Amino acid sequence: PLDRVVRRPFVAGVALLVAGLLGTACSPAGNAGSASLSSFASSTGIGGTIPMLEKLLGTAATALDDPATTVNQAHTVCGVLYLASEQANSDLPSPDATISRLLADAYSEIGAASEACDKAVGNPAELAKFKAHRSAAIGLLTEATAALEARLGTLTTSTTTPPGDQASQ
Repeated sequence: PLDRVVRRPFVAGVALLVAGLLGTACSPAGNAGSASLSSFASSTGIGGTIPMLEKLLGTAATALDDPATTVNQAHTVCGVLYLASEQANSDLPSPDATISRLLADAYSEIGAASEACDKAVGNPAELAKFKAHRSAAIGLLTEATAALEARLGTLTTSTTTPPGDQASQ
């Protein structure tokens, strides 16, 4: 009988603890992470940054695929890509560790792509490195976008001018 008396309050206490934790997780305060992530997305313009980076990766690939591209032209395109990735990287971390990791890894791949890009004119090995890093970066940016949209719904996109693009400023 004493065993029963001790177990009842213990079981009741555990039940209250579980109910309290569930209540906290389901309360509006549980949405604070989404509010922080929404603020991050809005303040950094990540909805415009990701497409801009994807476009710059495409521009670099197009330039490197053109046999008429000079070393100086490639240097300019690759430099803009590098600056854009560094600028985006300066917005990290996000309030979500997974999204921060995906974006940081993507920006790292873009940095590596820009480095290979700068050496790729007339150098098939560096061109192959550029293409591998570009592919990895696009995959990570796609994953980050999906993770952001899963948490926030639709990402708001904005027109973002790539660093060094004076023609459109």
